[in-house]
Amino acid sequence: MALCKRTPAGRALDAAWLSELLAESIATVTRAPGFTCIKPAPPRPVWIDPATRLKRKPRVIKVKGSSVSDSERFRLMAEAL
Repeated sequence: MALCKRTPAGRALDAAWLSELLAESIATVTRAPGFTCIKPAPPRPVWIDPATRLKRKPRVIKVKGSSVSDSERFRLMAEAL
């Protein structure tokens, strides 16, 4: 996790600079009706139900010009490592 290295004083300077730019511009700021805040996402569960977990397909190693039996041998060699 990266920590923010910006200080409150630096943020205040940025806010002042942006407010000056906004005051000088001809654009107007309007708040969308009904929008007040962003709600946080619901917490994720800490466990996964084994019955609903997706079954993962076994990884198949394909080599150009190899047959199915060759792929099976490659898989067995890879698992042996």
